[in-house]
Amino acid sequence: MGYRALELVISSAKDLTNVNSTTTMKPYVEVSICDSQNKDLTPVQKSLHSERGSNPTWNFQVKLYIDVAKAKENSLALVVKLMSYRISHLKPNKEIGEVRVPIVELLDGFGEAEANAVAEKHVTKDALGSDGKTQGTLNFSYKVGRTEEYPPAGYASLEPSGTVGSFFKALGEEITAALISVGVSFGVSQAVDSALNRADDEGENASEAGFGQLVKEL
Repeated sequence: MGYRALELVISSAKDLTNVNSTTTMKPYVEVSICDSQNKDLTPVQKSLHSERGSNPTWNFQVKLYIDVAKAKENSLALVVKLMSYRISHLKPNKEIGEVRVPIVELLDGFGEAEANAVAEKHVTKDALGSDGKTQGTLNFSYKVGRTEEYPPAGYASLEPSGTVGSFFKALGEEITAALISVGVSFGVSQAVDSALNRADDEGENASEAGFGQLVKEL
């Protein structure tokens, strides 16, 4: 069925719960399209953090591409995670809440019209915490483009697993083919194969470590 462009402006949030114990929050957002297993199908796009505490403004522009067939199966969702940025590297950034909107809901009302020909829609959604309680509200606007047979050149997507390990595995396969094509030594080829096997057996962390070691060996 093709692909449709989803153009978003994540504008602001209001009355966010302060998840920091002593300091003012510096919220930012992470935006992606996820499947029914909550795995990212597009690269996660992150805004800069805001200095405005519980009422941040971003006007963060995002463009994603929707697989129409999967969307009509109601298996895709737009996911916007609201995060609290922490300056200290000793503490990870903390999630404030999440907004999840079925893609099929966003498609309703746009038909096959060009995005530029249809007024953008403005939406306000509750951000929910891990306990299901409202953590504030998120404001955004969006447009949906016409259906294209293929995603545009340069369109980036993740494999269904949505892991960094999958990326390194695919990259390694390309490196192996390139090395073989130029007649590289058997020992180096073995190193590449070993890294690929670790990616298969142990997943994301192993694949990153394996390729880090491979770079040193090369």
